[in-house]
Amino acid sequence: MSVEADLMNRYCDGDAGAFRELYSLMAPRLVAYLQRMCGERATAEDLVQQTFLKVHGARSAYVRDADPVPWMFAIARRTFLDEARRRKRARVQVSGG
Repeated sequence: MSVEADLMNRYCDGDAGAFRELYSLMAPRLVAYLQRMCGERATAEDLVQQTFLKVHGARSAYVRDADPVPWMFAIARRTFLDEARRRKRARVQVSGG
């Protein structure tokens, strides 16, 4: 089992320390991934926060002992796409008036 899977299992069991370790391990990787997608570090950092909120909310759906890394990257990608759509709609509404 990977370190990430062990931490995620412990986090799902209510270990707050495991969440902090998982965050420390994954946040830099997710920031780098999202920054490549959006081109802005500040936006990428905001998206990582949103990603971890979604991970927290979806932790009951996590398949125990599975590698959570691809799952977290998928959540990050969907979070980026949601934000990109939201920004596009906001631009259209502002310029459409």
